[in-house]
Parts: sequence; C-alpha cells; structure tokens
Amino acid sequence: MADEKIKKKLQNAFKLSGFSVRREFCELILQTFVAEGVDLADNSTFDTNLNSMCNSLESQCSFEKSIELEHIKKAIKSCFYSGCDTNESIFNIISAFDFPKLSYNPDRKQYYVEQRKSVILPDADVKAKLFLERYTTVLQRTRRNFHLKGDIQLQTVDYLLTISTVTLDRVLILGALFQVSEGKWHLEDPTGMVELNLQHAKFHIGFFSENTLVLVNGCYEDRILLVSSIVLPPGEDYKGSRPVFGNINYFGGLSNLQLRESASLKQYMTQNKNKFMLFFSDVWLDYPQVFEKLEQLFNGFEEYPPLAFIFMGNFMSNSHGSENMDVLKKLFKRLGELIFKFPNVSQESQFIFVPGLTDPCLTHIVPRFALPDYVTTDFKKLLPKATFTTNPCRIQYCTREIVVFRADLMPKFLQGTLHKPKKEELSESVFKIMKSDEIAFEAKKDLLISNFGESYLKKHRRERMVYACSNRIREIFRLLISYRKLMNTSVPFKDLLHPRKFDNVVAADRIIAGYDYVKKTFKSPSLAMHLGTSLKSFCDELTQLILKESVGFKCNSSDESRQWLHNIMTFKLLIEARWNSELASLANKDLQEKKWTKPLLLPLVEDIKKLRDRTMKLIDCKQKFSRNEDDLNTYKLLVQCVLALLIIFNKRRIGDVQCLKINSYTTDNRSN
Repeated sequence: MADEKIKKKLQNAFKLSGFSVRREFCELILQTFVAEGVDLADNSTFDTNLNSMCNSLESQCSFEKSIELEHIKKAIKSCFYSGCDTNESIFNIISAFDFPKLSYNPDRKQYYVEQRKSVILPDADVKAKLFLERYTTVLQRTRRNFHLKGDIQLQTVDYLLTISTVTLDRVLILGALFQVSEGKWHLEDPTGMVELNLQHAKFHIGFFSENTLVLVNGCYEDRILLVSSIVLPPGEDYKGSRPVFGNINYFGGLSNLQLRESASLKQYMTQNKNKFMLFFSDVWLDYPQVFEKLEQLFNGFEEYPPLAFIFMGNFMSNSHGSENMDVLKKLFKRLGELIFKFPNVSQESQFIFVPGLTDPCLTHIVPRFALPDYVTTDFKKLLPKATFTTNPCRIQYCTREIVVFRADLMPKFLQGTLHKPKKEELSESVFKIMKSDEIAFEAKKDLLISNFGESYLKKHRRERMVYACSNRIREIFRLLISYRKLMNTSVPFKDLLHPRKFDNVVAADRIIAGYDYVKKTFKSPSLAMHLGTSLKSFCDELTQLILKESVGFKCNSSDESRQWLHNIMTFKLLIEARWNSELASLANKDLQEKKWTKPLLLPLVEDIKKLRDRTMKLIDCKQKFSRNEDDLNTYKLLVQCVLALLIIFNKRRIGDVQCLKINSYTTDNRSN
C-alpha cells in the first residue's frame, strides 16, 4: 500500500513539474530505487531525486512530446551518477546514420533532438522538410549575427509581393537560388518566390550554385527583383551558436551532453599532448609504390604509434562500383597483412576507412555506405579493431569534433556556380577537365607548369583551347616523370631547363616517345618532334617569371638571376641546334615511312560495285538454304556481309547489326 502512495506521489510531482509520466514508468522508478536501497518514503530524499530526474528530462528537450522509456532510464541514471556522464568517450566514430536529427523550435529559440531513425530512401515529404529546416537554421543564425544589427532589416519574399515598387537599400532578402526554366533565376523562401535580374549584380566572395541560400538586395519593379548585390549568409562560431543547443549533444555519440565542455576530457587531452591522428586521401592500393610507402610509414611509427590512421578513398585508381570487388578484397587482405607485421601499430592505433566516390557502394548517393563486408572480412580477421564507416562520418576525440567527408566538391561548385571570376584561371578551366590521375595531381603542384598553362590560355582564347592546353600539360609532365625515374630524383620542372641536363632530357623524351634503339623507330614520332617546341616555350615562360620576380622564381641576388637566365638561354640554344639531329629528324623520317606504308583509305568506285554485288549474291545464297532458321554459321556469315556493306555505305551502326536475326535479312528493303 505504501508503494502505491509513492507511485501516485511521483506521478503528481511530475505533473506539477510539467511532465506527463505514465504509471508504469513510475513503477519502474520505484523498483529501481528500492533495488538500490534508496527510500523514497523520506521526503528530503524524494525531493532531491525528483529534482534530478526533472532536470534530466528537461535537458533531453522532452517538451512537446511524450515521455518514453529511454528518457526515464536516463533520468534514473542521473540520480545515481550525478555530476558525471558514464558515456564519456575519449575516441568515438559516428556513422552518418547515427547523426542526431535536430529541429529548431522558433518559440523557445532552441534545438531539440528528434527520435526518428535515418533511412537511405525516405518519404517524399522529407525533401521539402529538409529545405525548410535548412532555411530556418540559416535564418536564425543570420538574425543573431552582429553585422545585421542596427537599421538593416531582414525580410521575406512575401514582403516584396505585397508591394509594387521598392528599393532595398537597407533591406535584405534571404532565399534559395533556383531556375524555373533555363537561364531564369528565382529567389525562393517558405513564403513565395520572385524572379531575379542579375545583369548588374555584384557578387561577393563564394560559389553561388542552385539551391544555395543567399542574401540579396536591389530594386523591385514589375514583379522582378533587380539585384544590385548578392552575398552568402554570415557564418557563426561555436560561442555564438552554443546557447541555442542547450544541453543536448548535437554532434552525436553515446553521451547525452556536449563533450566539448567536459572537464575530465580536457584534463585527459592536457596530459596526453603527444597524441595525434594521421589522415590520408586517395590511397590507391593497386599501386605497388603505395604499399612501399605505407610500409615505411608504419615502420617509422612502430616505436610511437599514433592515436589513429584515417584512410579515405578512393582505394583503387580505376575502381567502378562492384566490378573490381574481388581485386579490392585481395588488396585489403594484403594491407591487413602489412599492418599486422607491426605489432605496436596494429594493437595501439585505431584504423578508420572512409569510402570514396568510386569505391563499391550505391552510386550517386550521399551518404555512402561503408565498404561491404565481402571486401573487408579478411582484413577484419587480422585487425578486429578496424572501423569501416560511412562517408561522411564524424570523429570525436576528447573535446575535439572532426567531420570527415570525402567528395570532389570543387569541380561541382565550378560547374554549377551562377557566377565565375572574370579571370580565366588554370585551375578552373584546365585541371577540372583533366583525368584525375597521378599526372594531373602532380602537375597542379608544379609552379612552372601551372604558370605556362595560364599564359597558354591567354595567347589562345578560343573555347576549345583548354583541351589543347590540357594535352600539352600532360605531355610535358610525362616528360618530367620520365626524367625523375631515369635520374632517381624528384626535381621540379624548372630544374630541367639547364644545359648540363640536356642529354638526360633527350633520353627521357625517347622513353615516353617509345624509341626502339635497335630498329631506330618511335611508337609516337609526333610527340618526339613537338616536345622540343614545347620546351622552348617553357624556356620563354621561365625567363619572364624570373625577370618579373614572380612567387617561387625570385633570386637572392642579381648574379644568381643573371646566371639562371644564362643557363636558360643556353638550354634553348641547344634545343635549336641539337634537337633536330638527336630526335626530330629521325622521328620525322619514321613518321613519313609510316605514311608511305599506309593503305589507301577509300577504294575505287569499280571496286565498291564489285564488292557490293559479290556480297549481295552471297546473302541470297545463304537465304535459300536457311530461310526462317537461326543457324549459327549462317548468322555469322550474314553479319560479316552486312558489316562489309555498312563500312562502305555507312547505313547503320555496328550495334544495330548485333540485334538482327536471319529473318530480318529476308524482310529488309535492300534497295536502300
């Protein structure tokens, strides 16, 4: 009977505190406290524990929703572990599907955590809710920003639609950019949309792609907003955003509170200042030199292992979905065997693997799932602590919060942005169309090659010259790679333009042009010929960079500058004097001989008639013996006959012939 009174007293006390707690939960509370030896019949003990549970329920942001079992369990735990969080973790990896779902309450001006689970393909309503929540988040952050205080007003689109003409001098409109039809941009927010005229708009720093939230001002006339300036919403640091999150853990993980403020974790970080993590991207396991470098890396850290190795994909240079899963499985097994050879690293360090955009997974979907178990099973047998997580993911180390997202965002921004800088930079126009391989990656880092590309585009302003520039850069960097391998060095391209290195440059050119020393022929004679012209252009480019004292080409003294310019001039003279006899003459002879032995591309008219008549006669004969039957040998011969006709007259594509059957030849109109 006394227990029933305590249950009723609990339920009434919770009601007075603003919480609706069901009777069965009150029974659970009572049973737990009795098991722990706590007497709730004592009024002071009752009040103390009730306050702790109410504070816990409030910190879980349980307003506007019913109290569930998990809230009660956390509230009970807060009574026995007051002042500490039993779920505080030093290192935690949070999958994209475990990110907290936050919603903003405009009345309380605070976020709360939703309990809905993440799914890869949700309902259609979620998309509209996504954009609405994103707008609300940016809106409340913009309103708090100090740049907008004073007489500047932040309005909505319906403010414009209710009036005929207004000049937005001290008024800003926040909305998302989108196109209703090709070339017609609009600004949309939850209250409506308005057409934009961007002819005289001034764009501030940033990328302005479709669906980007922007701040716009200008003049509104005839239902069109004539934009004078457009800017991205202001950012906000942690201190500014902290009050709207309350006590909830917005980052994710097992803890109920924000670990960023944890005193015990801050103390742990202070005592372990030497802990560090290593991040790697594009770890191409199908390259043998990658395993060589990783072995050197693990060997160097064997004595003092780092806290974690974070490897981000792509994990193969030419991986496309599930086509190379067997190869990738073997490569990961080899990687596991390599790590296992270093006991300190394998036991004390964490290994996290984040998939890339072309690794085996569902294509064109973000977040990307972790690598499939089929690929990672053998690896996990050797390293059970290894974690294969999603892309993106979050990493919490003590009070530090890290977001890992492997994506090629820059090309997408450049392709979809509304406004591009007026200056045609090499990184925007050339490197984005180059194949993403080792050549493109390394060429970006060479100053001389990058400057040459920009100068090349200035001289040739035709639209398609970006492809010619891309090919020229790839050819010259292949020469640099060949030289580095030949000389076992890693010098930049500017160091090649020296008279003492002329013979080595010629040897490197012969390698990439496929020179056969026995037959004295080239696989690519044209490449051997025109690389000399390219090298002279690079000499001119390097000369003007030194004279202008550009970044990376400034000499310490005038004597050093004169000596460098003298070496470049001498190298250029050597090209003019010796390149022809060393390479170009022989390459040109080889090229001409290949032209002489080349067969005629077009037969004579008489030959065409004879071939057609012979082919048609052969088709008629085969049709008599195998009418309405799909015989394999007959089918092959008829396909060959039709292909012969197609090559001459170009009537159909080869792919069309592969779908034809014998019946098709008897009904087809051969007069065409």
